[in-house]
Amino acid sequence: MPRWILCLLLSGFAVSGAVAAGNEPAQSAAVYQKACDEGAADVCSDLGIMYEDGQGGVPVNVAMAAELFRKACDGGSAAGCSNLGLMYQGGPGGLTADPAKTAELLRKSCDMGLREGCFNLGLLYLNGMGGLSPNPLQAKELFQTACDGGLAMACSNLGTMYQPSGAMPADPAKAVSLFRKACDGSDATGCYDLALLYLKSDGGVAADPAKAQELFRKACVGGSEPGCSSFAALYRESAGPAPVPEEAVDLFRNACDGGAAAGCLDLALLYAQGEGGLPANPAKAMELYRKSCDGGEAIGCSDLGAMYQNGEGGLSADSAKAGELFRKSCDGGSEVGCFNLGVQYENGAGGLAVDPAKAAELFGKACKAGFKLGCDALKPADRTDRR
Repeated sequence: MPRWILCLLLSGFAVSGAVAAGNEPAQSAAVYQKACDEGAADVCSDLGIMYEDGQGGVPVNVAMAAELFRKACDGGSAAGCSNLGLMYQGGPGGLTADPAKTAELLRKSCDMGLREGCFNLGLLYLNGMGGLSPNPLQAKELFQTACDGGLAMACSNLGTMYQPSGAMPADPAKAVSLFRKACDGSDATGCYDLALLYLKSDGGVAADPAKAQELFRKACVGGSEPGCSSFAALYRESAGPAPVPEEAVDLFRNACDGGAAAGCLDLALLYAQGEGGLPANPAKAMELYRKSCDGGEAIGCSDLGAMYQNGEGGLSADSAKAGELFRKSCDGGSEVGCFNLGVQYENGAGGLAVDPAKAAELFGKACKAGFKLGCDALKPADRTDRR
């Protein structure tokens, strides 16, 4: 699925065009103001960023930032034109939102050689924004210009265009080359996309789970939530009985902190079992199981349900709550959740009436998914029926 990095946001994509001056933050704004007043257009753009973000000893003043970006652009600063264009996209700083003005200013910055301006203009063409008609060919050319100029995220987006689901005729080899270039340029999304190709043996690359894992790790370190989640999931499948390295623990923690439910689940398992150099901590494990369950990890719901069932991790025993979580887990595709819910129906636990047929149905579901305990729980007649 294409992932377009929409950088039409001020705080995430302001462009600096000059070297910082001044030794102390409080002195910086004064030094920049003097240089700006003397006609250093790029410095005016940098000063605008300071006012936008409240840096260098000045308070946040978005209107002043817009004024400085305009002065920078009028003075010939491509960065100033790009930053002013981004402000017209949202309309802060007393500006009226004007998407067409955004396109005009980004085009000006691109024509002046700013790769970020070309990239953002490409996004407008790709998505038919800023008063522009959708034009994938024009977007491709602009992404290529930005990629050739060293903007790694442009290479990644261009690679996505050459994917089977992209806007250009599929060219797997070109997509691989562009994702590799993006990843080598430290673009986390490029590393993630390249990892997927190695994992699935797409794009003409041979399947290489170890290479995919390495790339997911790099994507995760670079701030990619899907990279962290995929690293955690692949690690869980391949780690086996070997000790969990500290690097993996750190990645699981970073993944969880970044919103990856799979990272929370793996970290919970380590706290539950006292592995990876972590002390056994059922309360912490419970907290992380809950976070993983809330984030959509079905097995996390089952593990949290087991803690409610047994009154662990500081929880009071609550079989009904356990059943609710087992059902959520089973509905989410976890064979363990289905098995545990089956046990509740078999025993009439959690406020459920004893229902052998329902229990057998759930055991069968777990068995079909490869969970041995589910198969073992089936009566001989049930096993025959489910072959």
